[in-house]
Amino acid sequence: MKQSTYQIIIESLSNQLDDNIEITPDSRLKEDLGFPSIKMIMFFTDVTTKMNISIMDFTDYELINIQTVNDVNELLTQKLQKNETNKNTI
Repeated sequence: MKQSTYQIIIESLSNQLDDNIEITPDSRLKEDLGFPSIKMIMFFTDVTTKMNISIMDFTDYELINIQTVNDVNELLTQKLQKNETNKNTI
């Protein structure tokens, strides 16, 4: 069974956090989950690799504006849809 984008995000976050931290769509990555910038890079690299998306597909603006778990989910979902659209037009 294929994992959803959200499930992949939660799994990756859980692997990098203490077990007692609750992760919700509204959880702020830095403030609520305590992710410093370097951990954010590691997390985002892990998630994009699992989803077969190149980190180079993201602009600095997109990455800088990620605040919450839901922001990550929406951005990755958009990139996946864009990639699918591009595959279908080739």
